[in-house]
Amino acid sequence: MKIAIDARVISDKMHGLTRYAYQLIIALAEIDKENEYLLLSNEEKILNTVTQNSNFRFLKCNIKLYSLKEQFLIPFILKREGVEIYHSPTFSAPIFAPCKVVMTIHDMIHLIQAEHYSPLKNLYYKLIVKTAAQKSFRVITVSENSKKDIIRFLNVSGDKINSVYGGVDEKFEKQVNDLHKKEVKNKYFIHGKYILYIGNEKPHKNASNVIKAFDLFIKKYGSEYSIFMIGISREHIEKVLGHKAPGHFLTIKNISKDADLVPLYQASSLILFPSSYEGFGLPIIEGMACGIPVITSNTSSMPEVAGDAALMVDPENINQISDEIKRTLSDNNLRDALVKKGINRAKLFTWQKTAQKTLEVYKEVYS
Repeated sequence: MKIAIDARVISDKMHGLTRYAYQLIIALAEIDKENEYLLLSNEEKILNTVTQNSNFRFLKCNIKLYSLKEQFLIPFILKREGVEIYHSPTFSAPIFAPCKVVMTIHDMIHLIQAEHYSPLKNLYYKLIVKTAAQKSFRVITVSENSKKDIIRFLNVSGDKINSVYGGVDEKFEKQVNDLHKKEVKNKYFIHGKYILYIGNEKPHKNASNVIKAFDLFIKKYGSEYSIFMIGISREHIEKVLGHKAPGHFLTIKNISKDADLVPLYQASSLILFPSSYEGFGLPIIEGMACGIPVITSNTSSMPEVAGDAALMVDPENINQISDEIKRTLSDNNLRDALVKKGINRAKLFTWQKTAQKTLEVYKEVYS
């Protein structure tokens, strides 16, 4: 098989879609030495590891992701290169392709919470994404919950949707030494104990309720803990609180390098991830793999991913989130139980499994 993977989403800023595409390609390179892969991307240095394999080739592609131009130029490239299967690991795929198309659709947040997105973006999802999904040979999604949403919102038959979970990189399981943790904490001006939140300012990431809940936690219980919020600006916190952010709120929009993420996880006391909606939720299993207790939401895919290895909260219930923070930080027996269950739970999710099941989809589509 000659398979093209759209790797344009991959950059040095590793958000959820980026991490999925990157880790999938790395794992495919490990398990498949037989089929020919063409990687469409503008970031050759990031993909250098896999393009050293004789069956992986990089093709520079400057076409803007989610643009009208890609609908015309990507098919031209696929035909020129003799591609047999094209895999888009994002929400974007050509409607008219000269080969069989596999799409990974992670979630339906743009249609479920359409009021938070521009009319143009809503139109893109209703026209381009829906049509591309219906015309594709197979749709991969990252949870059973997302599969149900895709059937409902895109009117795609469940028979052609495969649920393939994401994984957790082995680096999260390897314990970082205390000196390195301290160095990374100092780099981001973190002093003492802290709770870690990873997200962004989009409404479904629920940062506003995290801010309110932590503020309530400090007011109710007083604490030596701070919260480090990756993906959130100090201005956003102050807008939510209505006043200058206290010193126990620590923020950064983007960490300076992805390698800092593991020590930031492992040095924390708690992972707080109560989104209102997720297609999967990588921070849940990454936190678990690091041996850190996790609080997440009782909605969408999060119970499916977390199992019984995390505390579940109503993402709209600020009092409950605040109280569960207190309970997790103060009850050692609960913490120990969550850590033990979490480590075992995280082992169920590997990128090698993701790649193997994705390769099986390619083979089914090809045949």
